[in-house]
Amino acid sequence: MHRDLVAWLMSYTAGEYGEVTYVAGRSEYPDPYAIGRHEPDLIAESSGGLVVIGEAKIGEDLDAEGSREQLADFSTAVDSETQERAMFLLCVPVGWVQAAEQMIVDAGGELHDRVTVLGV
Repeated sequence: MHRDLVAWLMSYTAGEYGEVTYVAGRSEYPDPYAIGRHEPDLIAESSGGLVVIGEAKIGEDLDAEGSREQLADFSTAVDSETQERAMFLLCVPVGWVQAAEQMIVDAGGELHDRVTVLGV
């Protein structure tokens, strides 16, 4: 299921924001660099230079310590060059959207205009 969510997120990100440049576990892409304490599932850069962080969660894994760290780090990430907030896309199964949004806050992250939880 995680692999399917990442594939959907890759397609969505490419269509909405621009070229996906890093993807974890895919031989045709280099692995993403760490953002905070962890590497996301994917990183893209929009045509305007906005960094886009993509992460997929299957739902049950949202409360794991590593996931909580990711949610906090990715939702508060700032591009070191532009000093602008990065875009964070979190892809979860459709029934987990509300729980994912709450978990971002509970983990110490932030919900703002550049954080989007996508239910698939």
